[in-house]
Amino acid sequence: MVFADQVYPASTKPEDVLVAVQYSQMDYFYSDVLLRGKYPNYAFRYFEEQGIDISFYEGDEEVLKNTADFLS
Repeated sequence: MVFADQVYPASTKPEDVLVAVQYSQMDYFYSDVLLRGKYPNYAFRYFEEQGIDISFYEGDEEVLKNTADFLS
């Protein structure tokens, strides 16, 4: 089960809206991988910005394609 609070931008300024969207994206990172079968582009960008090295080995991307049928 996934639980995430609603995130609202501090104002209607585009930079505030973008921050709210980016925060919410990482809340749903695991479910994106689980249900879509791949790492989303926003996650790669986040990892790069944070200096996190994600290494894929032969066959890893194929294994991720085995997705879940249901998420509550």
